[in-house]
Amino acid sequence: MGMDASVAHVVLRLVTSLSAAMYTMSAVLNVFEPHVFTQGVVAFYMIAAGLCVVVTEFSPFGLDKLMRAFPFLGGYCGRGVSYIMLGTLSLGREMGTLGQVAGSFMIISGILAVLMHFVGDSYGLHYRDPARTGDLRRYEDNLVSGEPMF
Repeated sequence: MGMDASVAHVVLRLVTSLSAAMYTMSAVLNVFEPHVFTQGVVAFYMIAAGLCVVVTEFSPFGLDKLMRAFPFLGGYCGRGVSYIMLGTLSLGREMGTLGQVAGSFMIISGILAVLMHFVGDSYGLHYRDPARTGDLRRYEDNLVSGEPMF
């Protein structure tokens, strides 16, 4: 028996959020104790990416803003490939054990997201491209009117 799509989506979201939290925490530690200059720069990128991952997974309001710059995060495949690429940033020895574990979990989240794209449906993804749907209202506008956009 296969896993229900809603359960699989919740599990994927939990794994991704935990890995993003560890990922951001390891990046903050590396900002304060960089071994080399480039490690500090990469850590700043990791902090920004970790926060974007959390926003992508949990905040429809933030996702509306983020989708304007990164529309590929609207589907499982785009998210998965992004998570895999971000996870590789922290696999270096200088990132420490926490960074390596967080990067590994981020890569696992990415692989699961890509699999969900091909195996499951897009259940739970709360972003639809307004240009494709013809509904050019912003998410915030719908909060005021009370009319659900999604």
